[in-house]
Amino acid sequence: MYRIVQAIDDEVDRSLDQAQTIIDLAADSESVTVVITHGFEFKGPDDELTDLESVQRVTDRFDEHGVTYELRGEQAEPAAFVLETADEIDADLICVGGRTRSPVGKVLFGSVSQQIILEADLPVLVAERSTADTGE
Repeated sequence: MYRIVQAIDDEVDRSLDQAQTIIDLAADSESVTVVITHGFEFKGPDDELTDLESVQRVTDRFDEHGVTYELRGEQAEPAAFVLETADEIDADLICVGGRTRSPVGKVLFGSVSQQIILEADLPVLVAERSTADTGE
């Protein structure tokens, strides 16, 4: 069984791009298990991972394609939570969503994806929309 951690945020299109990339990678959907993770920076007592539209849309996409998944969300620093989850489940791959930023923007604001890439001790796949897909 191939285990993939999908680091998801609240951006629907980026999350769906990640899901489609994972689906496209899997030669056989039954050979893959995806752990969809989200670290809530501020989680209220009633906040649930399933309340995020991005999670709802990704799980629907995985259901359509027969991909097995589980959900893990908690109040935590997002990058650290993803890395801890990957270590805990002995993941084979982490899939993050890319976001287009200028070099200055990356330096000033940092990035959860960038932090995961730099700190992970396993392969990290960045699923990013091409500018042809976004019309930019």
